[in-house]
This record gives sequence, structure tokens and C-alpha cells, in this order.
Amino acid sequence: MVNTAQQPAPDDLLALRRSVDQRLVLLRTARNSWRETWREIKHYILPTRGRFFALPNQSARGLPKGLDVIDRTATTAAANLSAFLMAGITSPARDWFRLTTSRDDLNDDPEVKLWLAEVQRRLQRVYASSNFYQGMEQVYEEISGFGTGVSLIQRDYDDVIRLYPLTAGEYYLAMNDRMEIDTVYREYVQNVNQIVGKFGRENCSQTVQSLYDNNMSTQEFQVIHAMFPNLNRRPGALGWRGARYISLYYEYGRNDPTVLRVEGFDYKPFVAPRWQAISNDAYGRGPCEDALGDVKSLQLAQIRLAEVVDKYARPPLMADASLQSGLISLLPNGINFIPGLAQQTGAGLKPIYQTAPDIRPLQERIQEFQAQIKTTLKNDLILMMNEIEGEQPRTATEINVRQQEKLLVLGPVLERFHNEALDPLINTTMNRPGFTGE
Repeated sequence: MVNTAQQPAPDDLLALRRSVDQRLVLLRTARNSWRETWREIKHYILPTRGRFFALPNQSARGLPKGLDVIDRTATTAAANLSAFLMAGITSPARDWFRLTTSRDDLNDDPEVKLWLAEVQRRLQRVYASSNFYQGMEQVYEEISGFGTGVSLIQRDYDDVIRLYPLTAGEYYLAMNDRMEIDTVYREYVQNVNQIVGKFGRENCSQTVQSLYDNNMSTQEFQVIHAMFPNLNRRPGALGWRGARYISLYYEYGRNDPTVLRVEGFDYKPFVAPRWQAISNDAYGRGPCEDALGDVKSLQLAQIRLAEVVDKYARPPLMADASLQSGLISLLPNGINFIPGLAQQTGAGLKPIYQTAPDIRPLQERIQEFQAQIKTTLKNDLILMMNEIEGEQPRTATEINVRQQEKLLVLGPVLERFHNEALDPLINTTMNRPGFTGE
């Protein structure tokens, strides 16, 4: 649950902000090499995702993206994979989870069964009425593309919870000694109107208050949102001091101890599932990173093929030196009058390439790259499972069984996703204020 109390003393705020600022520098340094990999994935595969420069008052965010992507095989394959995960793990069209206890004897108790069924019904209602499924769709896109998906879980007075999915480049992660993600720092941009609307005018800096009072509400500022374990927790204390997790918002770059909001949570207010976690890496690695080499080769092969076709369709010409000072028409049906052409063997205009190029080897190589990319992004398995289903299932139970069979090919990924996303999401939802009310 959320613990809220009066604002801490300014000294506490200043110390908290300084600590977060210092750690932010370290987290940036640790993430630098990952950012370069993500930028390549964004450039070649997911051009509309990923934000790497959280600078306020930029006017170029709406410019077209992905113009350098000539062959969109990888982009489509990544979308297919994320859609497969959404349909197989958390489809809104079916019951995708079932609650049990850790004791078999309790699971058979009629009253316990009734209680679990009621809790499950309420969870389903919360997820259906909130933006849960829209948020999870973006988490699947991120984990399929960048190997890590991060979403904030914030309380909502209307829907109990709301998910705020993040994209690669705007967050920083850190792990504890159990190799669990326990820290998320986020850099993002909001305008004056958004800041005042979310945090209240009285909690904003003098600069933001002045701009708001003078109707300059579109001016943007950089905001830091840090969520981390409360290492100095005092059990039983009111507010954030007694909570297990701290959530801190403040305007970045301000020297005054102004804090937009500080809250305490007894449950982790975010999830950060990873496709594959290696050793003590805080960030995951995904299939799009594995496909990068083939994707680059495919783009280059498509460029080469286009060059060959273009040279054949509009070939460079060779001409007699006598035409150097004359006017030449290269338009369709254009006529060039050349004195003495009939008597001069080899004179006039002729294409340099006299025969059509054999592009079949290049086309076959392109098809090989495309097939390999689809395999790396699990599209071959998705297609295979769809083809072997045979007749349509007759009951909801059959549908669930077939969905689980599809997901067996992603066993380790699915197990990690349950541990790092679904279990924390359900636990956090059950402990949010308003969940038990009708």
C-alpha cells in the first residue's frame, strides 16, 4: 500500500535529492554501452521506439522516423513476436491466470476456493477497466525489441492501478544482491501545465509557478523520477520513512531542495521483466540484438539490388567524343541528330551495360537473410504452431491448452516473465488502496 504523510523537513529533502543525483551519474555511466546497442536496434528495427535525449523544448519529435529502413522484415517480425506474447500470456479474451495458495490442503478447502475465486474476479475487473492491457502491449514490444520492458505501477482513484510503460533510453536500472531489479530512475520531459496538474502548484519551483501564473504553460522542464528501496527504513514510522520503497519526483537541475512529490510504498511500484539476463547485468538482451547482424546485411543487400536494377533501368551511357559539345536528349522517344552516324561504326549513344544482369543470386541471398531474421525473432515457431493447430478448438479449456503449448517454445523467457512481471503485478494490485472495495 501507499504511505503518505506530511512533507519531510527541507534537510531531509536536500539529502535525499543529493543522494539521487549522485547515483544518477553512476547509473548513466553504467548504461552508456547499452544505449549504443539500443540506438542501433532503434535505427534498424524499431524506429518509433526508444528515447535517448530527454531534452525539453525540442520541436523535432514529430519528424518521420525509419526512413533509412529499406527492408522492414525485422520490424514486422518483432511486431509479430510481441503480438504472440500478448495473445499467449495476457490475452484479455481469456482467463490467463489462476490464484492458488502454497498449501495443497488449503487449495482444496471450499472457503479458500471461494475467496480465491472472488479475488481473481476482482483482479480481472481491475485489469479490464484500467489501461493494463494497453500497457502490457508496450511492455511486450520493448522486451521483444530491446530485451527489457519497464512499466510503472501507479495507484489510480478510478481504476485502482494504471500502468505507465517506459521505452529504452529514458530509464536506468540497478539490481540488489539477489540479482533482482530493485531500482528504476527515469528522465522525462513535461510542460508547466502537466507538472502543475500532476504535483500541484505549491510543490513546484518558483520558475514553474511564475510561468504557470503568466500563462506560459507549454514551456517544458526535465523531471527526474527515482524509485528505490528505503535502506534507512524505520518500521512503524509514518509516511515514506516507514515504507519499503521510496518514490521521488523533482525538477532536474534545480539547486533548491524543492521536491515535487515523495511517497512510500510497501510493494515495488514498477516491473522490469527481461528477455534474457546474463550474470549481473541489470539490462536484458533480446532477439532483436541477436538479429542485428543479419538486419544490417539485409539492408545492404537491398541497397545493392536496387543499384543493380537502377543501373539496368537507367544505365549510364557512353558517347562518341564528337558529342561532347552537343545537346543530348535522354527523354523517352527523344531523338539526337548526329552528323555522319551511318558512316561511323560505333558512334552515337549506347548503354554501357548491353545485357541484363543476373540478380537471382542476390535475391536468393536476401531471402536467406529474411528467413534467418524471422527465425531469430521466433516467427517460424509462431507460424508452425498456427499451422499445426488443425480444427478449431471447441471449448475455452482447449483454447487455454493450445495457448500454453505455443508458449512452451519460450519456456525460460516465460518463466522469467512470470517472476519479474506477472507475479509482482498481481501482488501490487492486490495491495493497492481501493482493490477490496466494490
